[in-house]
Amino acid sequence: MMRKYKDMIDTPDNEEEKEEFDKVYDKYKDMFKTDTFFIGVISRKVYGKNKKKRVRFGNYMMDRTLLELYKEVKEKPNLEYLK
Repeated sequence: MMRKYKDMIDTPDNEEEKEEFDKVYDKYKDMFKTDTFFIGVISRKVYGKNKKKRVRFGNYMMDRTLLELYKEVKEKPNLEYLK
């Protein structure tokens, strides 16, 4: 089932760009998981006026962050909200 979701992630076609995005993701991973607002802030900080790259970065980071959160919840479900 995870393979199905990995296929849905909007990955960059350019391998260099993907590696660059992965480095930024590893650096700010905890912030992205806290609030998706930080994806926009970091993309604007890193890529400035390059709107196309900001959009590609934002799409990839959002997909990747949601997949990581999905994995974490699946491994260790937190049902506190049901109480």
